[in-house]
Parts: sequence; structure tokens; C-alpha cells
Amino acid sequence: MPYTKADYIRLCPTLPQLPLFAQPWWLDIVCGNNWDVAITADEKSNQITGVFTYPIERKMGVSMIRLPQFTPYTGLAVIYPAAYPDHKKDNFQHKILTDLLAQVPQCQYWNLAFPPIVQQAGIFHHIGLSLSVRQTFLIDVRQSELQIFQNFRETTRNQIRNAEKELIITQTNNDLNTLVNLHLSNINERGIKQKIDLNLLQRLHAAGLSHECSSIWSVYDKDMLLGMVWEVWDKEYAYLFLCEKNKAITNIKAMPLLIWHCIKRAKARGNIYFDFEGSMERGIEYFFRNFAGKQMLYLVAKKNTSLLWMLKEWVQG
Repeated sequence: MPYTKADYIRLCPTLPQLPLFAQPWWLDIVCGNNWDVAITADEKSNQITGVFTYPIERKMGVSMIRLPQFTPYTGLAVIYPAAYPDHKKDNFQHKILTDLLAQVPQCQYWNLAFPPIVQQAGIFHHIGLSLSVRQTFLIDVRQSELQIFQNFRETTRNQIRNAEKELIITQTNNDLNTLVNLHLSNINERGIKQKIDLNLLQRLHAAGLSHECSSIWSVYDKDMLLGMVWEVWDKEYAYLFLCEKNKAITNIKAMPLLIWHCIKRAKARGNIYFDFEGSMERGIEYFFRNFAGKQMLYLVAKKNTSLLWMLKEWVQG
């Protein structure tokens, strides 16, 4: 019997491997009720082997599956059997992803980013999706804290050591508005226009706080705000969800200190990876590279068979 969305919501507490962006509460906030889920299970044991949550909507008569706002990756989990050999995992992932995608309804428009663990480009190609890649940087926080720190560039290590003597980091979970204002100011300076649904972000943060997977941190020099970070996390990954410096005040030590603080927290929580949600912008990429994370490419899968939506995209440039 196929699993339903209601089954998935009921089963979620028993699946600790699920990523943050596959959690029903996250999807309810960013998609409303416009999401569904594909599930695979082992035929003999009935154990869940794969989950793929996807937003589904209709705009201007066009059926579409596209990444929700403020969601870096689509919610996908392949759940391997216990002690499953590494050399068999790629084929297992290929089969599970094939079975999951077979459950997804046909749509005219696709635009999804898949987490870096998914490298099955052939599957997406065979179902008519075009592919591009983006990059992020991951730090394996199972290493010792000393080893992680020693991997940083020397200048970054020195900046952090000096900042620890001078600056103060404070948890500021009630100060989301200030972080958003910093973000808007910084992207406007780069000529980027972006609409921010502040209410949606406030709901995400409030829900994250209630699920103990969201925190905002600020770094100060006395009473001067130098920068802010919003971190979110699940069982395996911590994500640098939003990271902004106060460009009105020059201090090159503040943001390295703040990110190092979040990396240490990820390790203390028992996460496996710290994900920078890396940028393709040269300056941001260079800054992230200071922390010696492993560059990881992730797939962006697209399709557009709607003439109306093609016209809309052409008009918007």
C-alpha cells in the first residue's frame, strides 16, 4: 500500500535521519499545504528506505515543482540499512531515487536543488530535466576541534585569536529583524533586489526555536554590533542559514569569530557536517575558503515545457 502524506507526518518522529528541509513543520511554513511526499520502503522488512518531499503548486494554470523560498535544498533522504557497505551505497541510492521520482506527478515546470549527497545526474537526465551545478563547502566536524581550527588559513586563525580577546558573542534570538535589515542593506549595496517575507522568516525561526534547531548569534565590540549569524540544524548537518556583517563598521575579525563559534557548536551537538551553503560570488566564496571546507557540488534540476512560463521568464530576463 502506498504511503500518504498523513503517514509521513505520523512516521517522522521515528526517522531521525530526515533533513531539516524535509520536516513537515518546515514545509507547512514555506509551502502552506502545497507539498507532498514520495516514500519507498523495503518489501520484506517494511523499513523506510527513502523520502522525497516536494512542493507542488499551480500558477497561471502551470503545474510546477520548485524550491520553496528560504529552502536551500529539497527534502530528500536515502536511508541505508544498518552497516551497509560503502561500495554498494551508490547503486542503492540510484535505485531509491529512481523509485521516488517515479511517484512524483508530471509537471510542466521543475526547479529544484538537491543536497550534495545526491550525485545521480543520469536519473534526472533520463526524465527530461536539464542540470546545472552550484557549490557549497562542508566541514567534517567529527574531527577534533584543534584539527578543524588548524586547517583554517593562518590569517583566519590569527583573526579569531585576536577577536576572542576583544569581542563578545551573544545569543540574540529576538533580533531577527536586525539581521534581515543587515541582509537587505548588504545585498542592495551589491545591486541585488530581493523581496523578503519577514513574517515567514519569523515563523521559521519561532518553529525552529520550539524544535530546538535554530539560533541567532551577534558579535559586538562593546556596544557596537559587528555582525550576525543565523544557524539551523538537523541530526547530521548544521547550516549557515544567514550570515551578515555590519558594513558600517570595519572589523575583519568579527565574522571569522562568529562562524568559528557556530562550527564549535555544530561539533558539540554531534553534527557530522557544517554546511556553509556556499556562494558562487567570488568575494563570498573566497571568504568561505578561509575555513578549509571541502568544496561540494550540488545539482540543480530544471524543466520548462510551458510556453506561458517561458514567456514570463523571458520578460523577467
